Amino acid sequence: MSKIKSKIFPLAKLALVTVLVIFGSSSSSSREIQSTQTIVRDLKASGKPVAIPNRSLALVRYVIPPGYKLPPHTHPGMQIATIEEGVLTYNAVKGSAKIFRGKDRSVEILKAGEKTLLFAGDSLVEPEGMIHFGSNNENTPLVLWGATLFLNDRPPSQIVEENN
Repeated sequence: MSKIKSKIFPLAKLALVTVLVIFGSSSSSSREIQSTQTIVRDLKASGKPVAIPNRSLALVRYVIPPGYKLPPHTHPGMQIATIEEGVLTYNAVKGSAKIFRGKDRSVEILKAGEKTLLFAGDSLVEPEGMIHFGSNNENTPLVLWGATLFLNDRPPSQIVEENN
């Protein structure tokens, strides 16, 4: 049984630092974050659906270390994620995300400027171009799975800095 082995990416090398056109804000710019912390990104499977041109479908398992904060960023397509272990502090900056609570099956819409905690069993849907960020404020690793439908030949994330 063949499995794509995980790679450890320093945050500066994580796909979050690559360039992508930012949707909806001409005042945004890209920047690179310097950190010694690492995220484990384990690509489990990927493919290019014939029925959806110029898009790639992927399933990824992430392990985010304790105390780690992702910078505000966006994606070049839709991402669906679910929390396997830990607690994700999740913030919507621009746009909105659909939250599915695992405990009671309730559905919420998280709007720009709002924050929520996502626990094991909770899931969310991020539309293309939504600006958001998250952090692991716990003392244990955060494990989440992401299914993505992104534009081909684009990095999976783009860091965004909002100018006030």
